[in-house]
Amino acid sequence: MKKVQISAACGYAVLVANVLAILVFGDAARVQGNPQNADDSNHWHLAIGAFPDDGFYPTIGDTVSLDQWAAFVGAPSRFMSVYPTWFSASGTCQAFPASMLQQWTDQGALPVVIWRAAQEGTSAPDPNFQLARIAEGRYDACIEQFARGAATWGGRFVLRLFHEGNGAWDNWDTGVDPSFPSGYWNNNTPQDYVEAWRHVYLVFRDAYADGGRKTRDEFSDNVIWHWCPYRSESARSYYVPLAQIYPGDDFVTWTGMDAYNMATNPQSNSPGDDPETVLLPTYREILAIPRFERTKMMIGEVGTMESAIPGDKAQWIREAFEHVIPEEMPTVIGVSYFSRFVTQKDFDWRVDTSSDATAGAGKGSLDAYREVVRIYSR
Repeated sequence: MKKVQISAACGYAVLVANVLAILVFGDAARVQGNPQNADDSNHWHLAIGAFPDDGFYPTIGDTVSLDQWAAFVGAPSRFMSVYPTWFSASGTCQAFPASMLQQWTDQGALPVVIWRAAQEGTSAPDPNFQLARIAEGRYDACIEQFARGAATWGGRFVLRLFHEGNGAWDNWDTGVDPSFPSGYWNNNTPQDYVEAWRHVYLVFRDAYADGGRKTRDEFSDNVIWHWCPYRSESARSYYVPLAQIYPGDDFVTWTGMDAYNMATNPQSNSPGDDPETVLLPTYREILAIPRFERTKMMIGEVGTMESAIPGDKAQWIREAFEHVIPEEMPTVIGVSYFSRFVTQKDFDWRVDTSSDATAGAGKGSLDAYREVVRIYSR
């Protein structure tokens, strides 16, 4: 397999710090105290958190750094995520990160595994990881090894497979791209996506049961399959209708989306897109998928940047978390704010790009985020 260096940000674990809260009713003590109960409760709740920037986790899984983030935003950590590739840089199958996930579970968190069909240190698109090749069984041995590791560990976690699959930047994406013979990025058609997802699901399920001597019910309880496309925008040249890449209710536990206010330009006087524009079209498109009956959705990543207008970012955060999501997106149970600086593109999503002290009373993004945390941690 070819080896081309990519961003280091894609190669290591990312910690997701969250505050768990009940929105409408329910056993608050049970659900707040243990996010492992999130999916098997009949009570609505919303987990709010962030992907902290590098300075908050100098050592992967370091409990001190998690405490630092909690102290910074005023809330304990509840969810954490890791981005393993299928293959290491040397070409061997990556092992299931059981020890890391156990540490997070012991801290009362629900781990999220964002499982990337790629070889560590390579760039996309890599034809070795075309979805048709995955669906035909080329990587079954690695899938089975990973599943057996999950079964041996035996804990509960979210498995986020082929995320942002409607885009045109990762090996598994299906965005329209006329430069490829099939007309789709990396020659992945929407049907390839569905078939590859279902194939991985079935291979993982069988290996999980065989390797850990687990029942099908234990598999369903312990592995939360998270289908998470990118913000769907019909005006984008690579747009693919989400219904074309939905694997089906039998193969998905939670749905979701990644959504960013990409229109924000720090050099302009425009605040970009409001939260309704960023979030609601994709939310409604998912709910409109034929025969769709899944009732729980998690926003895997969301973010906005500063503009030249003081207070825009703070207002965006308040509007998204205090109004749009809880009032207009009732099936959403979790949200993670992407609090990172993407140096390659000069995108600064961090929650602390401004404070009331620097932007003026009520206009700081950090203070807005802390306010949201306080609301949902009551």
